[in-house]
Amino acid sequence: KSLYDMACSDEPGVFYACLKKEKGLCTRFFRFMQDKGMCMVVTIKRFSSDDWKPWEQEGITSLLWEYMSK
Repeated sequence: KSLYDMACSDEPGVFYACLKKEKGLCTRFFRFMQDKGMCMVVTIKRFSSDDWKPWEQEGITSLLWEYMSK
């Protein structure tokens, strides 16, 4: 499986774990999320544990597809 395929997993924390495997990808992702209004601390907390508030869960999927398409 490619890193991209693994990152698309529904398993908790897998997306963030995959980001950490590629040098520089976390930093780029933090910048992307910061541009969308989420600070680095919250990004790490939410993505490392997949701990989402109900309204965050709604919008995060579209943001992830936008990020992965870049």
